[in-house]
Amino acid sequence: MEQIFLALDDEITGVVEKIQQSVSDDVVLIVPKGATILQSLVNIRLLMKKADEFDKKVSVVTSDAIGKQLCAQAGLKVYQSVPDGKPVVKDKMPKTAVGDDVVVDSDQKVESHDGAVRVTHYNASATEALKKAGIEPAEKIDESPPEASIEVTEDSEISDEAEIDIPAEPEVKSSASSDVIMGKVIEDDVEEHPHKTRIKLTRKPVSLPKWLWRGVALTLVLVVCAAISYAIFIPSTSVVINVPSESVKKTASIVVDTSASGINQNVIQGLAHQTTADSIGTAKATGKKQVGDKATGTVTISNADSTDVVTIAKNTALTSTDSKLVFRTQVAVSVPGDTVTKVNGRFVDNPGRADVAVIADQPGDQYNIKATSFTIAGVSSLITGASAKAMSGGTTKELTIVAEADITSAKNDAQSKMSDAALAALQKSIPSSETAFYQSVSDVTYSGQDHQVGDEASTVSITASGKANGVSYRGDDIASVLKSQFADDIPPAKNLVLPVVADIKFDVKSDSSTRFTLTKEIEGKLIANINTTEVKNKLRGRTVKGSAENIKSAYSADAVTITASPSKWPLISILANHINVTVAE
Repeated sequence: MEQIFLALDDEITGVVEKIQQSVSDDVVLIVPKGATILQSLVNIRLLMKKADEFDKKVSVVTSDAIGKQLCAQAGLKVYQSVPDGKPVVKDKMPKTAVGDDVVVDSDQKVESHDGAVRVTHYNASATEALKKAGIEPAEKIDESPPEASIEVTEDSEISDEAEIDIPAEPEVKSSASSDVIMGKVIEDDVEEHPHKTRIKLTRKPVSLPKWLWRGVALTLVLVVCAAISYAIFIPSTSVVINVPSESVKKTASIVVDTSASGINQNVIQGLAHQTTADSIGTAKATGKKQVGDKATGTVTISNADSTDVVTIAKNTALTSTDSKLVFRTQVAVSVPGDTVTKVNGRFVDNPGRADVAVIADQPGDQYNIKATSFTIAGVSSLITGASAKAMSGGTTKELTIVAEADITSAKNDAQSKMSDAALAALQKSIPSSETAFYQSVSDVTYSGQDHQVGDEASTVSITASGKANGVSYRGDDIASVLKSQFADDIPPAKNLVLPVVADIKFDVKSDSSTRFTLTKEIEGKLIANINTTEVKNKLRGRTVKGSAENIKSAYSADAVTITASPSKWPLISILANHINVTVAE
């Protein structure tokens, strides 16, 4: 006989697998009280079916009252204990008293009322009841006060406190059914119970399925692992150690050559860069042009110069004596000569006269002048003109036109924008590890001019194209040469701290288009030589609070600042590569 011990939460599949894997053909299942496997009649019948398939003889040892009843109903043998080998319920077994338990044959059935709770009450003592039934007790039965026998079927629902009818007389009926009822034998030397007795029942403890326990355990393991991983891999720490420093100066001289390769003493490699760009420049038109209508009128020309006919050519300029505005004759005109006549004994001079149409030299309403006299260009001063009426028809309109200076301004604007764009593109093309020290713009051309000189326009634009050329050096190369030039000034126990190379503005001398000399007085700082790896090992896993003072004391530092990330994280990172140690002056 092979004994298999079951747990409270063992499921039917696991129990079937244990029976299948058992060595013996006779298997005893040791089941604790309240085990899940004995709480369902379906489970027990499935267990018996699988045992038959495996050709196994299966029995149960348990103290679970409900489990005993369900096993008995299914026909599965139930034992009180393994050593005595006596089944609690067995087919065609004579009635026997074991302690306070009464065993009823499987062919007997106690009446039930639709699966409700039933209580069997005995007025006689256990010994007398057995004798009346013709059964000798197996051992002495303890005479105890009357008790109640309660049967709870699988479908029963029991509250914490229920009213149960207790019959006054024992009530046991025989039946061919395989249902078995187990009850308590109650002695008869007690007072009669009322027909309604309140009995408090205790609920069966709820057992959680195995998969739920496993899920909870797995969740706890994952949470713990996540917390440990977070504490190890996420935090980082920045440590800045400020130590005393002393200044050291040296005039550095470095040659940058685009044809060089690597570093050779004070000569480093220069890297050439080139980009192209084009930009449109604009300028405001500043030229002015008067447009409109020209004033017209008539001028009478007088010839007092000679007796000959005088011809005034077309387009001859006539200038008004008042406003000095110029009008021009629209046609040629012949002016008769001067004549002399005697009137009343006196000689009178009669200049020859002729009218001619004139037009203002320029448009504008300022030419609408009143009647006035005119001088005539190219003739004697004795030949004059005069208007009898005011000039009229002149109107004024001023236009903005493109001047030569405007085109020059547009070109300058275009070149400036193009240069800025080309140099910006050049700087963007240079890696962050390099620094450009020389830049120039060349091959500038212009195109796309939209207006010519004299065109009416408010602006003029033009496109400039060109190339940006630059030379850069690697910051690490400069730092390496500077350290070598300062090497003789660095004591063994000191470290040299140089300015950031990108911030150094060298004086540049162009030896050729490919070779340049950089000079600058550099001020470095000498600070204590601290082993940062040693500092990291001292700080790993320690608390942030108090560690700064320990490091300050250990290395005679002026100040130590420790910053943890995430903020307010109490511990310094466990991983050395998550600790950044900086030594500064």
